[in-house]
Amino acid sequence: MLIFRTKYLLIFYEIRFFSANFIMKINGKRLSKGKVMKAFLTYFGTGIVLFSFLLMASCQTAEGDLISPPDMIPAERGTEVLMIFEEVDLIALSLVQQEVANGRKIQPTLEHYGDKVTLSRNTAERSVTVEFGEGSESDRGVKFRGVFKMYHPLNFWAKGSFSHIELIDFYVDGVRITGDRMLNNMGFEVSNKTLTFEANMENGTVTWPGEEAVDLDYHHRRNLEVASVSGKLRFHLTGRTELKDRYGRRLIAEVVKPMVFQEDCMVYGKPDPSSGSLLVSRGNEEKMVKDFFKDCN
Repeated sequence: MLIFRTKYLLIFYEIRFFSANFIMKINGKRLSKGKVMKAFLTYFGTGIVLFSFLLMASCQTAEGDLISPPDMIPAERGTEVLMIFEEVDLIALSLVQQEVANGRKIQPTLEHYGDKVTLSRNTAERSVTVEFGEGSESDRGVKFRGVFKMYHPLNFWAKGSFSHIELIDFYVDGVRITGDRMLNNMGFEVSNKTLTFEANMENGTVTWPGEEAVDLDYHHRRNLEVASVSGKLRFHLTGRTELKDRYGRRLIAEVVKPMVFQEDCMVYGKPDPSSGSLLVSRGNEEKMVKDFFKDCN
């Protein structure tokens, strides 16, 4: 494109120069060599200025093309971020293990996260720190890295209790998560043996490998059935997550039909929902619904 413009300008000014000289001939006013040279330099100087402007415009356009952002945040990020935070909350539950109504512990326990994991407790600040070091793989094939620190109340299971999770250079399967996460116990329903708590995270960031960080707002409510009909534990997840990149583009993932996570899925594989529907919205118009169906038996 630059070569084309240069040739075009040279041809243009060559035509103007000879056209002017030809007109002078017709009018009987043929220019002397000195005047011809002076006219040529005038045209040439003007051409240099115009050419400089064209060159700068061309460079700015090329540079703009190099840094042009992607169209939108990939739609699959809406589902992926939910699965990542299922892993985060499973670690939290592993740290506050207590016997539940059916006489056994919630799975997976901390022992499921590999032999490289170290655990330390600070009774003064009521905190538990899990260090995955440079990398540890769980028996479900999920890779963790970094530090997971949780500040918990005296009784995590008491209604109204708050737990604070701090993620320090923390990765799940190569995805980096930063920020503080709050878990609020909304109470235990005796009639159906269901524990409800809210999980919130504001001003967090998520960074997928090879991509720029996106801002994260996460607001969900989780119902934990500690004694389901099948004798297995189940989670019911509702709420919404919002991602925003540095260009201001947003992705909103909203649970429109409660997503159900079964204990068997959480123990023997990644915590994919066995049922439920997720509405993913990008921009002002694009919306898509993802339905989940999975048999974990």
